Amino acid sequence: MNLKEAIEKLKNPDQFFAKQFKQLLEEFKEELEELKQQKDELLAIDKEEIIDEILKEVKSNLKDEKFLKVFDNIRGKDGEQGLKGDKGDRGDRGDIGLQGIPSKDGKDGKTGKDGEQGLRGEKGLIGETGKSGKDGSPDTPEEIAKKLNKTEESVKISVIKGLETYLKKLGQSIQQKTKGGGGMGLPIHQTFACNGVLTSFTLSNNVAANGNAAWIYYQGQFLVKTTHWAISGKILSLTFTPENGTNIDITYIRT
Repeated sequence: MNLKEAIEKLKNPDQFFAKQFKQLLEEFKEELEELKQQKDELLAIDKEEIIDEILKEVKSNLKDEKFLKVFDNIRGKDGEQGLKGDKGDRGDRGDIGLQGIPSKDGKDGKTGKDGEQGLRGEKGLIGETGKSGKDGSPDTPEEIAKKLNKTEESVKISVIKGLETYLKKLGQSIQQKTKGGGGMGLPIHQTFACNGVLTSFTLSNNVAANGNAAWIYYQGQFLVKTTHWAISGKILSLTFTPENGTNIDITYIRT
């Protein structure tokens, strides 16, 4: 045993002895193979050849011719070849080799420690509940439009969001285009009843700003110029056919 094997034996004796045992098994197998080979060689030698070699050796040492003639008569003539013998029984199966010594499993590593949990932030204050809004009007836009059309009092321009600003800008634009010409007229409101067939309606006056100074509503819904309507002179033309029983409301500034 050398120094390396001695160190290996001290470090891991189980593995060392298993290795040594395995080496002995290999050497034993090699010796068995050699014995088997020698056996096969012996069985392969012809008996007749051995007898011939012995007779030659003896005959070479004999000098008397009488003995030589007698010696030649010892061996008879070759007989006829005998019948082939029956096949021999099959030999027993060899034993299964020894199983190697299993090595031991390594130890599991230690589980690391869990980190500390961070502090939880404080919960914010809940805001106060807002006041409930007032109930809106149950009227639909169409019903509101009808009420406005039937009211005897005039509706303030400030009620319609953005109308006052729009009218001021429109007036300034008209004044710039007319370059000091005659002043524009007062706003006029007209309502037309629809029959489900007509799409054109005649106004009482021409509309200022080349037919642009107009605000048109259908069942309370604001209509967009070009998309829904166009004015040429006193004629209001719609791009759709209003349903029977509905109304078209127009507020415009006459020339």
